[in-house]
Amino acid sequence: MSYNTSELLSLPTKDKISLAEALWSSVEEEVQPTAEEIEFAEERLQLHNATLNDGLSVEAFKNYFKDKYGF
Repeated sequence: MSYNTSELLSLPTKDKISLAEALWSSVEEEVQPTAEEIEFAEERLQLHNATLNDGLSVEAFKNYFKDKYGF
């Protein structure tokens, strides 16, 4: 496989984004999550669904950091 990195990097931004999306899609199709990764994700989703009201709103989260760290 031959490609010119300098030429690819000099492409217009729109073309680079299209190329990156095409490359990512081709990788995504080839690499599938393992059974262990799927099980972990399902457990995390169950935990999330069971504790929907336990988190902070975005505004409360921002205020927490502002109060604690000054930004």
